Amino acid sequence: MEKQHRSKLLAQSKNGTLAISGDCRTYHLGFGQFYLELTLAELQRFGVFLEELDVRPWEADLGGQGPKRRISIPTQQENLWLTLDRAELEEPKALIFYRKCRQPLSLIKARDLDYEFNRN
Repeated sequence: MEKQHRSKLLAQSKNGTLAISGDCRTYHLGFGQFYLELTLAELQRFGVFLEELDVRPWEADLGGQGPKRRISIPTQQENLWLTLDRAELEEPKALIFYRKCRQPLSLIKARDLDYEFNRN
């Protein structure tokens, strides 16, 4: 019979959670459609990577040639990338650094969205 793992929820946001499995000390980061199982060292490295990620090249204006590009995050698997926009990128950072930022995430304003609304 398989042993059940006991998890403790560390942080939660609108689209994700960060939990730790008490038995195996594995961190479970679920966000949107992504789910990652990480050791403490891997979680810390991923957090540092997200903090240091330069999003300016991804947000550069393409001269009206379509929507802004999404921010791509490489994985160890060569053909697999995680893609997020700036707002989506802030939420996993808040989950990972939940001890540093105890205030709730600020809501994005409609005028900040890169989307053309059609009022019919």
